[in-house]
Amino acid sequence: MPNSKFGTAGFQWRDYRQQGRQKVLELSAHEFIRRFLMHLVPPRFHRIRYYGLLAPRFRRQRLELCRDLLGMPQPEPREAEPADYQRRYQDLVDEDVLSCPECGEGIMRPRMSYHPGQVPAHWHDTS
Repeated sequence: MPNSKFGTAGFQWRDYRQQGRQKVLELSAHEFIRRFLMHLVPPRFHRIRYYGLLAPRFRRQRLELCRDLLGMPQPEPREAEPADYQRRYQDLVDEDVLSCPECGEGIMRPRMSYHPGQVPAHWHDTS
């Protein structure tokens, strides 16, 4: 057991070189924290989670190769989804979001948009 004035940390792990036998490893607190912190990403960095066979850059080509090697048919192409949320909503609920709710005719279009906390330029407080 390592000696340290801060104590030791022990954890179980499997040794797959010896048929998956469980072992206990005890480390000094400093060494345990050092090894633990090696898994953290520095500030403003992002961990890359998708790599290898299904990395986004070559996913389509590699999936096609896998299908060819396994002798599977290519999937049917999907229908293109509506470009904006209004058309998608319309397809889902059979209700046109863009038509006027009062008369049902014409197309409603946004005239202005405001950011949170922003006061409209034409608005005057008369209170």
